[in-house]
Amino acid sequence: MGARRLRGQQRPLARMLGIAGRIGRENSLRSPRRMAQTAAALIVGLAAASWPARRAARLDVLTALSAE
Repeated sequence: MGARRLRGQQRPLARMLGIAGRIGRENSLRSPRRMAQTAAALIVGLAAASWPARRAARLDVLTALSAE
């Protein structure tokens, strides 16, 4: 049931992206588990990359507040 709903949502995106969208859609339908694993890895990587920047920004704010 979920795969059918997902298929309908991917078609407009595939049309907008042309051949790359079609290939991506076919790959995601062929192996949804691999697609989910890749998405999870990207989310973890993004969080790991952005954490130091968020931490530094927070320290800057705390330092500025304590200096006042």
